[in-house]
Amino acid sequence: MTKNITSSQWYVNDIINKIESKQIIRADCQRKGRWDFLPVSGSETKSNYHDYINFIYKNNDSGQNIILALTIIDNKKIYDIIDGSNRLNAIIEFIKIRLKYILNIWIVIKIYK
Repeated sequence: MTKNITSSQWYVNDIINKIESKQIIRADCQRKGRWDFLPVSGSETKSNYHDYINFIYKNNDSGQNIILALTIIDNKKIYDIIDGSNRLNAIIEFIKIRLKYILNIWIVIKIYK
């Protein structure tokens, strides 16, 4: 049996939609989330959502690839997360929770003519 390995780029919004519609799921072999939300004092090497989002922003790159396995069930594509669950969680947490909070803050804007 041959495996077809492809590489593609998806928009963050597409990834979030696929997760919410259960098209992307955590594989049974995938461990539960291990990252903290914020850096832990005294542990500069432990991965966390905050540092990962800053890395993406500074480098305009997600770092390591996120690895998914495609299965087709009843003509529906289902992607199992093989590697990258914590990275996906960090992105979703930032977009759906942190950014949502920022978007709901009133900002006073003065316009001079």
